[in-house]
Amino acid sequence: MRRSLHAQVEGLYQACAKGIGIKRHGMKLAGKKDTVIHSDNTRKAYLRVWHSIVKFAKERRGLTSIDELNANDVNSWFLVQVRKGLAPLTIAQYRSAIIKLEQALYALRERKGGGHV
Repeated sequence: MRRSLHAQVEGLYQACAKGIGIKRHGMKLAGKKDTVIHSDNTRKAYLRVWHSIVKFAKERRGLTSIDELNANDVNSWFLVQVRKGLAPLTIAQYRSAIIKLEQALYALRERKGGGHV
């Protein structure tokens, strides 16, 4: 039985984006790209966006797995948010959350032997 979309998003964070307690400086010294979320407040904000995107895709086209999430889903969600006339800082935060979502999905697909987002 497939997990709920909510559980899949939370699992994606745990598997690919959890970086609370990991020092950025140490990652830089090791030559690793910083693709994780280091702050709990950032985690909360980004996961709100991730859940909103997934919910949007589920309502729009019946998404049942985050593996099926694609750029069209994310772009459509983002355009809806922009058209709401939200503050520029909110839109910037959404863009940052989308970048981390893309990085996490890419890492997940790499682990599964898959391709690009």
